[in-house]
This record gives sequence, C-alpha cells and structure tokens, in this order.
Amino acid sequence: MSALERVFGDDPAHLPELAYHTAEAARADPELRATAVTRLGRAAEAAVARLSFEEASALLAQARELATDAPAGERARLALAHAAAEVRAGRSVPGSRLAEEAIAAARETDDVLLRVEAAIRYEDARWRPGLAGERSLRYLDEAAALLDGLDPAESEPAEGELRVRLAVARLRALAMSGRSREADAADADALALAAGSPTMEANVLSVYLGHLVLHRGVDEGGPLIARLVELEPAIHDGDVALHALHDRIMFATLTGDVPEARRLVDVMAEQQRRWRSRFWQFVRTNQEAMEAFYLGDLAESERLAEHCRALADRLPDEDGTGVYGLRMFLIRREQDRLAVVAPVLRTVVARAGGDPLWTPGLAWLLAETGSIDEARAALADLRATDFRVPHDAMWGTVMAMLTETVVLLGDQEACATLRDRLAGLAGTNVVTGSGQLCFGRGDRYLGMLSFTLGDLATAEEQLGTALEGDAAGGSVLWANESRLWLSRVRRAQGHAPEADAMVRVVAHEAAAAGLTRLTRLAAAEPVA
Repeated sequence: MSALERVFGDDPAHLPELAYHTAEAARADPELRATAVTRLGRAAEAAVARLSFEEASALLAQARELATDAPAGERARLALAHAAAEVRAGRSVPGSRLAEEAIAAARETDDVLLRVEAAIRYEDARWRPGLAGERSLRYLDEAAALLDGLDPAESEPAEGELRVRLAVARLRALAMSGRSREADAADADALALAAGSPTMEANVLSVYLGHLVLHRGVDEGGPLIARLVELEPAIHDGDVALHALHDRIMFATLTGDVPEARRLVDVMAEQQRRWRSRFWQFVRTNQEAMEAFYLGDLAESERLAEHCRALADRLPDEDGTGVYGLRMFLIRREQDRLAVVAPVLRTVVARAGGDPLWTPGLAWLLAETGSIDEARAALADLRATDFRVPHDAMWGTVMAMLTETVVLLGDQEACATLRDRLAGLAGTNVVTGSGQLCFGRGDRYLGMLSFTLGDLATAEEQLGTALEGDAAGGSVLWANESRLWLSRVRRAQGHAPEADAMVRVVAHEAAAAGLTRLTRLAAAEPVA
C-alpha cells in the first residue's frame, strides 16, 4: 500500500483506485479497515460531485461492509450517505431501507441531529415511489420531539436548517397520508420556518401544491405557482428546482396552457440532463408521452409508452405496467383495436381484485366492445356506492372512465350522479397521476352526461367550452371528440346542416391523423 500512496498521494483522480486497493488489503488486515472506510467514503464523495451516483453507492456499500464493528454514529452516517446515493441513482426503496438502518444505528447514540437527519432522509426516499406517509410520520414525530427537547442555549447552526427540512418532510407525509387538515396547519408552520430561504420556501410550496389542488381545486394553486416563478432564479438545489418545474408543468396542463407546459418540459429536460437524475428523467419522459397522446400522435405516443416502461424497468421502485397498460388501452381504442387488449385487461382486473382504476376500465372496455350486460355487471358494485372512489391523483381518470361507460350504457340515473360528482372538473383538463395522461377538458365529460340526460342547452355550453379549450391546446384527438359530441347536440336541437359540417371536419381531421375510431364514428353519423 505504501507504494500506491507514494505514487498517488491525495490525487483525486486516483482516489477510487487507492480506495479499492486499500479495501482489498483491509479484508486481509483488520488494522487497515478504518483507513479503507475513510478512503472509500472520500471516493464516494468525489463520485457524487461528478454526479456518478451508482459508483458512489457501490463504494459506500464496500465501506459499510468493512465498518460493521465501527461505532454506531459512524455506521449511521455511512448508511445515510449510502441511502442518499441510492435515491439519487433512482433506487428509492433500497434507499429507504438504508435510511431505516441509519435510524436504528443513530438511536444507539446521543446525537440528536443525526437521528433527525436519518428520519428526514427516510421520508425523502419514501415519497418518490408514492409510498404512503404514515410510517414516515412515526419517525418524523420522534425526530421533532428530540429537537424540541434540545436546550436552546446549546443550539447548533445546523439545527435551523434541520427544522425546516423536518417541517417539509412532515408536511409531505401528512399530505400523502390523506390527513388534509393537519397538512394545512403543517404548511403554515413550514412556510414560517422557511422564511428567508428561497430554496426551502420553494420546497414547501411544491410539497403543498399538489395537496391543495387535489382537495380545494385548481384555482387555489395559482398564487403558489406565481410565487414559484418568482423564486426560480434563486433556487440552488437541483432536486427542488426540478420539483418546482414539474409542478408548473402540471398546473399549466391542468389549466389548459399547453404551450407553456411544452416550453417548461424543454426547460426541465435541460435541467434533468445537468443533474443526471433518473427519477426526474422518468417523470419528464412521462410528460412527453402525455403530450403526444393529448395531441393525437398515436405512433409517437406508443413509442414513448414503450420508452417509459423501459425507464421504469431501470427504476426498481417503479412498476410501469399499470400506466403502460392504461396508455396502450387508450391508444388501441383510438386505433379501433380494443379487441386486441381485451383478454389482457381481463387478466389484469382479475389480479387487481376490485381495484378502483381497473374495474371502471374493464366496464368501459366491455361497453365499448358491445358487451353491455357484462359492463353493467362489472359496474354494479361501484354504482351501488354512488361511484364513491378514493379522491386521489387517479380520481379524474376514474371519473372519465365511468362517464364513458355510463353514457354508452345509457344509464340516466348514473349520469345524473356522475354529473354532480364531476362539477369541479369544469374549466380544467383531466390529468392522470403526476402527468401520465391528459384526457382533455373536463367540460367534455360533463357535456356527454348532460346530452345523455337530455339537457341540450347545458350540453351545448359545456361541449362548446371543451371544443374551444381542446382546440386551443392543439389536441386533434380531443378537439374532434368534443366536436363530434357537439354535432350530436346541434342535430338534436334541429340544426342538421351545422351538425353535418362539424361531422365533416371530424372525418377529415381524424382520417388525416390516423384516428381510426373517430373516423368510423364520424362515418356512422346521419350526415345528409
């Protein structure tokens, strides 16, 4: 070892090689273990600085293997560093397990700040794959009690930042646990603590925004988005900056500002490449796939659906099969090839055991393919609850599926129930999850329900609003879907020539875009 040390010294370029050889020697000579762990840790830090997170994770795994007899504090810090590298490499679930190991080791120490850091890192790893926040809350509440028990006279400089990060983590865990009132209170606390730090304030706003929009409506998010725009130049953390961009893309999509969403996706792509985040690459690619389907480009949509599934396979926390299945269901529908996916979807639903997403999906498929009695049977249990499904990020998607189904079934009682349920979707786009699919304007679904109920004046207004919004967004698919439904309304109102003109536009644009289902439906309309 001395020869390598004389040759390389502290040259950062040769640190990984020196660390490797020291680690190999330490396996035979326990006296070298402390030196090996130190060098592996330094090499890992250098790898993180180069944004080479998988290399850092591998180095830290070796360090932890050699540090099994080290003091608890050192084992906790190594586990935390390893957890952070795993998360940044796109492996959040393994990262959360490492953070939990750090929590256990830190509990053997009297280092309060270390124990708090471990709890924060655990929650940070858990939210990315969408894991519920209850388990995180137990650790975070324990950490908060430890911080509150500190003597103010012995406060350390790092304590203030930890309090802010802890508040942000707790806010997110509460929101993900569905504890709405507590999340509202936690948001106010976190914002107060974050005052003066643009990065921390942006982090708080990003965490709270999705919760606010989901539970209070899109309009409530406007002021938060405006503040994120103001803060953007001063955000110095790549993860926070990407999260803020994602929120702005989602808000622009929900409010129908598709050109702004498109511009922000390009900005996000540049930042994601700079930070080399697999997680945000996956998020961004999903947004690109969402736009392709929204526009009606089925070939690009299918290509990106395959790409998203491949990216998900590289992220062990992400099960891309559900979203992939939903995308392919919709693509095949627009290609008029739903019979191809019917056997697969039946298998998925059987395995899901009454899942609130796939049961409406099956009912919709059955109704679309003419199996009306089977569709009624598939929908019966949900119908008996007045279509009360979890109000989460998939709620709008489920409502869209249910609307399509009950309209095809001509179930007026169900249509009336759903029209009341969907009232809050007026004026917004229907978006799946964190940006996987966009179904166009919610007003279209309301208009379909109103038309089925015979409320032609309301249907005309709703479908006209949907057509205007979908066309402004550049969606050949959804604009022509809205136009087709509006033509049916105008025909029922006695305006056949106007209806015929609309149908001809649908036929022309759908055929040009390769939208086979819409082309078939337009051809079936009673045009003079």
